[in-house]
Amino acid sequence: MTDSDRGKPNLVLITIDVLRQDRLGCYGNRKNTSPNVDRLARTSFMFRNAFSSGPNTPHAFMGIMASQYPFTSKELSVRNCPSTLAELLLDNGYWTQGFNAGNPWVSRYYGYDRGFSQLVDFLELQPLNNPGFKFVPQEKELEGKKKGGKSSHFPAFPLQNMVKRCLPQVGRQFARRLVQQLRERFCYIDHVKVKLEIEKRFTPSIIQWIMRNDREPFFLWIHFMTVHEPYAPPMTDQFQVNRKVLWKNAVNRLRQEAEDRLRNNAVTSTYLERFSSLYDAEIRRVDGHVGNVLKALHQKGVYDRSCIILCSDHGEEFFEHGGLFHRSKLYDELLRVPLLIHLPGQKSCQEVIQRVGLIDLLPTVADYLKIKSDISICEGESFEGVFTGSRYHGEDRRILAAEAFYDRNETIFDFNPYDTCSVARRLCLRNGKLKFIVDRTQKTLAIYDVERDPGEKDDLSKMHPRLKQIGELLVREHLRNSERRRIALLMRKHPHPTEGLCS
Repeated sequence: MTDSDRGKPNLVLITIDVLRQDRLGCYGNRKNTSPNVDRLARTSFMFRNAFSSGPNTPHAFMGIMASQYPFTSKELSVRNCPSTLAELLLDNGYWTQGFNAGNPWVSRYYGYDRGFSQLVDFLELQPLNNPGFKFVPQEKELEGKKKGGKSSHFPAFPLQNMVKRCLPQVGRQFARRLVQQLRERFCYIDHVKVKLEIEKRFTPSIIQWIMRNDREPFFLWIHFMTVHEPYAPPMTDQFQVNRKVLWKNAVNRLRQEAEDRLRNNAVTSTYLERFSSLYDAEIRRVDGHVGNVLKALHQKGVYDRSCIILCSDHGEEFFEHGGLFHRSKLYDELLRVPLLIHLPGQKSCQEVIQRVGLIDLLPTVADYLKIKSDISICEGESFEGVFTGSRYHGEDRRILAAEAFYDRNETIFDFNPYDTCSVARRLCLRNGKLKFIVDRTQKTLAIYDVERDPGEKDDLSKMHPRLKQIGELLVREHLRNSERRRIALLMRKHPHPTEGLCS
């Protein structure tokens, strides 16, 4: 490490999967969901209008880590992106360490180990039927076959063997029903067990690395999956947030009923309230993990030498537009995200109302750290001027975009993320107070005035044909720019025109 490297601040990027902005106390939520995040916000730049570049993890993280939109690369990975945030920092003297709580979409299989000195992704604990593993290389399946195709992390329920040995054939059917009822009451479903098993190891691993690390400057990326469904908050967190508690069998039942209720249009207000209360309690739980990480940075003595960025990759829908979770829609309950940036030595909160995107993080970090980089490869724009109180360039003319591929079920699980040419797609453009949502496959355009109509319920496209024409022009221009950037990146990769242009 050179003397010039010693003066550089450390960078800690904390991303919390599926965290809505409006559920945090610092953004106005009256529930006691986030005391530690609120404490961080009191000494940070707090962005009121930060937006993701996609409605779910594979769409959003291309913007966070590579400052690229999905339509430009036509795939949902960073394998072919020009550069990543970790690579930029690694090339400039940083030790780069990543911790991913088992999310396959941001794992090494989709290129997210690029630039990391070490990426710990906990994929060995994930079951093989996780949808995110559908198109990853075959070594994961081979590992499963060696283990007999079953997860080795959770032993079989011991009562099953006792029932076989002790009961006659006529009583076994009744005994099975009894055992199943006991499991539903006292045990979580399998995906919850996997989530809790990863979480039990995740934060202690991060704290251990912080306390043992002697390399500076460092870039530490932490991706929490605590808030992601299936929700399974401890009873203590449920009580602290909601003043009431749901037992494990009720938690299981709420999750198992979700898809049936959506299909049958039976999502009631009572069901939503109970389901949403679990989500709030999960936020309280991840807030505790964030507090432990920040405490470890203090104990190690590196907190005051670190720039800390906390954000979510996307939000969560609770039937605002007829759905649950985070399907490939482009409404603000999925796109508006929390963004906190704490600079070394900062002692007060500064609220920022300018519109920014998570796609702007890479060029902003490069400008703040005075790192020379080819900004032309980024689709985002630096807002580093916000830190000094100046207006960042392009603020008035800025059009923020969000993009999404989807299948007939509004998901991304039934197509190959490396081959999206024949998949349906949506595009969102935000220009001032107007928001345009275009479905390129179904040939529809919706327009919303998000200042007057923040819930995006009143479509203006039929009442204002002139606005519709403007929206169509903006969409065509955005798509042309995306194609120009794609060709420019291909030319950078294949300098000879005859190579790779059709790939």
